[in-house]
Amino acid sequence: MTETSWIHIGMPKTGTKSLQEGMFYRHSEVGYLGLYIHDRKQFSECRDADVQQVYRNFIFKCEEEPPASICEGFQRNILNPIFEASRCPVFSWESLIENNLDVKRQRARNLHKLFGSCRILVTLRQPISLMQSIYLQLLSRDNAGSYSRWGSPIRFESIDEWITHNWDKIGGAPHSHLEYPASIRVFAEEFGEENLEIRLYEQLKSEPEIYYRSICEVMKINHEEGIHLTKEIQRNRRWTVQQYEFLQRVSASKWKRFFFQYSPPKIRRIFLGISE
Repeated sequence: MTETSWIHIGMPKTGTKSLQEGMFYRHSEVGYLGLYIHDRKQFSECRDADVQQVYRNFIFKCEEEPPASICEGFQRNILNPIFEASRCPVFSWESLIENNLDVKRQRARNLHKLFGSCRILVTLRQPISLMQSIYLQLLSRDNAGSYSRWGSPIRFESIDEWITHNWDKIGGAPHSHLEYPASIRVFAEEFGEENLEIRLYEQLKSEPEIYYRSICEVMKINHEEGIHLTKEIQRNRRWTVQQYEFLQRVSASKWKRFFFQYSPPKIRRIFLGISE
């Protein structure tokens, strides 16, 4: 029976969906505590309301440390039953590695109090490729995703303009993503370097089975099941050159900007060729 909990701290855009929805959520040897989400539509995809409340109060907000009674209850009522079922407790939230360093330190301290001794999985990506992917993700989010609304104007700027405008915004993209060495150091200092496992997105792209197998083996869960489950999950669709150029043309035309602004998100997605 495993006696080790795992916390997957990201980064974003490193194949986190295949781990969260493919492997962690469905693997028979994993007790998945869920993914913490905060947006306008939903507050969480945690396992249940009890887990959600703990994460909301002490990980997402993290304005205070969890009292001993909360930590003891979390370990007794949440973690121990998973261990008793011979499963591996896993929490995954790629945004743990985002925000400013003070917030990360507090989150790391709070996680350590809640989970006790555990191991940390970090998934990284080459910085230039990461910035390009985040930039395109934000274009999609702002113009046809969760931030788009009827009447909201098109949001378009080149990647160079985006980097320039946001470079000094401490805790936001891309600054928080590029300071990943400092972010990893925060968790290493809290949990111990020996408890960190780092995997690279580039290996996922070139050798996916080896990548997933290595994660399963270090977590001591069945790798054949893990590999099979990750093959079934649909990856995030990459934005195409055509979609980018469409937004560029709309941004350059007064009438196209007006028409796009007063189109509902569903129509915008049709224009961009984004499936529901």
